[in-house]
Amino acid sequence: TYFDEDCFEPGEDFRDAIVAHIEESKLFVLFASEASLKSSWVNFELDTVYWETIKKKGIQVLVLNLDNVEIEHFPEWMRKAKIQPIDNIKIATQIILDKLSDFIKEETLYVGRAKETEQFNKNLFAKYSNFPNVIALSGLEGIGRRTFAKRVIYERFNLKYELEIHIKDYEGIDELHRYLISDNITSMSQIEKEEEINTFITASDEEKYCEIARILAEYSSKYAIPVLVDDGGLLDNDGYYRKDVLNVLKIFAEKFKDHYLLLVHRRYPKLKTVDSDLVYTLKIGELSFDEIFQALDTLLKRNSITSTNKADIEELAKYLDGYPPALYYAVKECSIYGIDVVCGDKRKLTDFKSGLFTGYLNSINIEELGETILKLIYNFEVLDVNTMSILLKIAREGICSELIKLIDFNLVYTTNGNYYRISSPIKVAIGRR
Repeated sequence: TYFDEDCFEPGEDFRDAIVAHIEESKLFVLFASEASLKSSWVNFELDTVYWETIKKKGIQVLVLNLDNVEIEHFPEWMRKAKIQPIDNIKIATQIILDKLSDFIKEETLYVGRAKETEQFNKNLFAKYSNFPNVIALSGLEGIGRRTFAKRVIYERFNLKYELEIHIKDYEGIDELHRYLISDNITSMSQIEKEEEINTFITASDEEKYCEIARILAEYSSKYAIPVLVDDGGLLDNDGYYRKDVLNVLKIFAEKFKDHYLLLVHRRYPKLKTVDSDLVYTLKIGELSFDEIFQALDTLLKRNSITSTNKADIEELAKYLDGYPPALYYAVKECSIYGIDVVCGDKRKLTDFKSGLFTGYLNSINIEELGETILKLIYNFEVLDVNTMSILLKIAREGICSELIKLIDFNLVYTTNGNYYRISSPIKVAIGRR
């Protein structure tokens, strides 16, 4: 923490000192008032924080609004942050303490995702006020979509990730409303819920879309972000948002611009060109080798599991395929049997990964051509479209059409632009099919 009376040396250039201290900071707190936002020094600090945020991709910004300053008086890049009105110094103190506590907790547990974080921040600051308030994350189950969301949503918008509503078999807009009410997104008694559901059924479609958007926005106003987890109910068979869902998203985006909604998918969601700016979508892939190695090393030490041979940890990290659940499973096995035994017999680890994804592969009904492409890429490790077309004696159009589906389901990833590989966590499951 830096105070001008304690931390700046006499005769020191204030501008250089401010920049230096901000560069060392993890959290920047702005006490916003009409006077502070007119201060040349405060504006210099805000400019510095803006550029430092882009560079560091990690400094958090907390805005406490003391005078109910109108949103247009804040810098444009800051308007997408959660600006909290404050009229009590004790409340302000508690908010700062909670922020620091959560920050320290997340720093301790969170590893990697530099690439995804950089991409998210770049798009956020590039679009300023045009950044969509509906955010979608796509990736394999267990890959870390929620962990990434909890961190980035809190850092950038000061919103907590608390409530998940799982949308399974979708039977229409009434069913979506029932999901929201049943998950107690609003504080209602059981009788009130039943009355609300009955009233909703008799409303027009437009009124239903507006009501669902309002319910989501109401929850978002409580410093938390509502999360819809797609367990098969949000997208149609072609991967586009269902008509009813799309209409709700449009109304939410238009009428509740200061609120946010998070969607979590296993399949990459599609939007028609006319709606392409409605949702910001980001893919979450497996962790890199360096990231999974760092996480493994940290968890082993945290569980007092030591190894004098760094090669053992590196060997084990390779078998994790950048998949967080495999990481935790391996650490548990090491705590029981020791690193030497786990490294010497990795069958349980490979069985674990295969078991997780066998059911998933069966559930998405891959076409015969898709199965053939998966096996082909598996055997060659990486392939381009032309080679697949020659080997399978199938036109490029057919190959590309099926590849799109496999990529949307996060089974295949591009590498070096023109080559394709199997998603690392599912390689064992593909090999055993």
